[in-house]
Amino acid sequence: MEIITKLPASFNESVSYIRTLKHVTITEVVEMLRGDEWGQRLMDEEASGSEKWCEFCRKKSHDTSECYSKNKKVRR
Repeated sequence: MEIITKLPASFNESVSYIRTLKHVTITEVVEMLRGDEWGQRLMDEEASGSEKWCEFCRKKSHDTSECYSKNKKVRR
């Protein structure tokens, strides 16, 4: 998978792990990298002092309890 060699250095740990796998699909690789990216974003936000993060829609503008997408049935 040549594509994983083009990733930024922040994905080096994930790339090393992916290379150890014998049978992996591109879909599995994408899911692993997305998970890694979300983890990196969360760590960056924690380091910057931002505490807002919605687990439902994955936006940093609000908490899960304030999520309009999750609670839209309640607001009608």
